[in-house]
Amino acid sequence: MTCVRDFDYDRTLAFLRAAACEGRFVSYGDITRLYGIADQDWPYVAAPVMRHLDGSIAHGKARGMPALAVLSVPRAQRQSGTHPARRVRKLVRMLAPPDLALDDAAGYIRREQKACFAWGARQRPHKCPKPYAPQPPRKYGAVFGNIPYRR
Repeated sequence: MTCVRDFDYDRTLAFLRAAACEGRFVSYGDITRLYGIADQDWPYVAAPVMRHLDGSIAHGKARGMPALAVLSVPRAQRQSGTHPARRVRKLVRMLAPPDLALDDAAGYIRREQKACFAWGARQRPHKCPKPYAPQPPRKYGAVFGNIPYRR
C-alpha cells in the first residue's frame, strides 16, 4: 500500500522495525535516502515525509505494532532521540488519549520510544528484518519530479 506518491508504508515500517530491534533511532534523512531522495531535496519533501510518518503510525497500529514513527528524529538529535517541540505536540495529539493531562509531553514521547525498543527486543530474530539498503539519490528535483534540479 502506498502513501504520498512514492512512499510505501510496509517498507517504512520494516525499516523502523529493524531500528527498534537494534535499539537505535533513525533520522528523517535515513527515511528519505531509503527512497532515493537526495539530502538537498529535503525542503521539498519534508511535509510529505511527515505526513507519511504520521500515517505509518495508524498503519502499524492496525498490524499490532507500537508507534514506530517516534523513533525517527532530526539528524542532529539522532543520538539523544529528542524531537522538536512542534513534532512533540503533534505526536502527543496523535498518540495520547484525549482525557490524559500531560504535564511533560516530551516525557510521554520518551516512554513511547522505550516501548518501541522493548517491543523490538521481544521480537524473534526472524521477525527483525535487515534494513533496506538506501537507494542512490535521483538526479532530478524533488520526489515528484516537477521541481527542476538545481546545483
